Amino acid sequence: MPEEKPPLRLLYEPDEYLCTWTVPNDENGVLPLPGNLVLGASRWAQGEIYGSVPLKWETAIDGLPGVVAFPQVINLPVLHGTLSNGGSVILLDARIHYWSDSRGKIFGRTALVGQGSGFGWRDPGSKDQVSLDEVPRIVSIDCQIGALDAAMGVGPIASVRHPRIHPDNVSDEWAATLNGEASLEWEVDGLRLKAGYDGRMRVADAYEYRLAWSPKATFTLPIGASADTTMRNYVEPLRAVLSIATGRSQPLTYLGVRFNGDVKARQVFLSECVQKPYQSTAAGVQDVKCVFRAKPDGISLLSLVLRWRELQRNHHPLIETYGAMLHASDQHPRSRYLLLIQALEGMHGFETATEYSRKTEKHQEQHKRVMAAAKDSLDPESIKFLKKSLSKIPPTSLDTALKAMLDSLPEDMLSRLDQTELVAEVKKDPKKPDSTLSALRVARNNLAHGTRGYDLGILDQTVFLLEQIVRAHALRLLGCSDEILTRVLKESG
Repeated sequence: MPEEKPPLRLLYEPDEYLCTWTVPNDENGVLPLPGNLVLGASRWAQGEIYGSVPLKWETAIDGLPGVVAFPQVINLPVLHGTLSNGGSVILLDARIHYWSDSRGKIFGRTALVGQGSGFGWRDPGSKDQVSLDEVPRIVSIDCQIGALDAAMGVGPIASVRHPRIHPDNVSDEWAATLNGEASLEWEVDGLRLKAGYDGRMRVADAYEYRLAWSPKATFTLPIGASADTTMRNYVEPLRAVLSIATGRSQPLTYLGVRFNGDVKARQVFLSECVQKPYQSTAAGVQDVKCVFRAKPDGISLLSLVLRWRELQRNHHPLIETYGAMLHASDQHPRSRYLLLIQALEGMHGFETATEYSRKTEKHQEQHKRVMAAAKDSLDPESIKFLKKSLSKIPPTSLDTALKAMLDSLPEDMLSRLDQTELVAEVKKDPKKPDSTLSALRVARNNLAHGTRGYDLGILDQTVFLLEQIVRAHALRLLGCSDEILTRVLKESG
């Protein structure tokens, strides 16, 4: 029996497709040439081109014939193609490598593939002709990301009825009542985000009666944007929010975009998308352990996305350390420990920057007074030593930063860190750290400077707690309540 496909289906499966490419030609502007297109999951689009390819010849000198060099590389912001099935493809940031006078290799960072010609090149003179270098503007985005259904917190079925749970159902009726509140929508300054479900119903089959749904989020933009902008400002922030909420990297499983006038979305192939849409199940929703549910918790996913963008624009250290490594795989506990400590230290510095600036100003005034007084009472060698030893900026401490970050959480995480094997091991250090915070600092210094290592299991135990702490702070920065932060901090390993 063939595998059942999810309700959210791909227009094009990853595969090889025959197509005709429209390539630039110095002689008449454009030249249609046969070739193919290879679309894959989590990779750039590729293809080949055949026929009499347009080449650049070196100018003849002293009557000698011109020459041509290989390979020739052509960079194009946009490359159009028509698939043999009538569909269209637009490659963005495309590159053509001509290796001979009859063959070339094509690469594209992003491929937009649609049904029918739609937006694309037209014959010269056509009123609908599109310039070869015109980058299309996207007006809406469809995407599916892992745990989207869990984050919505509402399912598409409100209730079910069947004989096993309704003994009085003498007619053997099997029925499902759909949930009218299973579609969530938010809007800010003309930007809309709708989270809902695509459904599939098999109800006219005498042997099977089936309902199924796939979650999907749709951004509708107030003004058109480029593919890079839509990924950076909307899709990736939503993916980051869902990854933090679940404590694991969530994949981008489907991406589609629309231009003005498009009815159906064009499927997008790029390295970030795995091209594997999923169907919602109760087991799947429970398994991801999302710490918030938008509907019952009264959370706006759009507000979380916009807040993430704001933190990015402000170069918040947590976003540029922990956030930048959300989707890293197989990270060693040693590097993870250093990353999480760095995220907490940077976050404290960012949030206390104004206070530290005032302290620095006062410290420097005091520094000048001390140095002026020293000149009247100390010999030159002592003055030289004092200049080298007396810092112009106030001292900072990782202990202080960690304490502040732990104290600002609704749960006592310091006691849990105190019980870890890493802290017990580090306290045996000849430097004799006298507290849990000092032990974490010494461990950081040992690992960063390479002076000592620790067993993976010992590190992993502490990394799990640090991960909870950083996740809780990330959600705090996004505007989540203490109740949600507490859910993160109380998770068991």
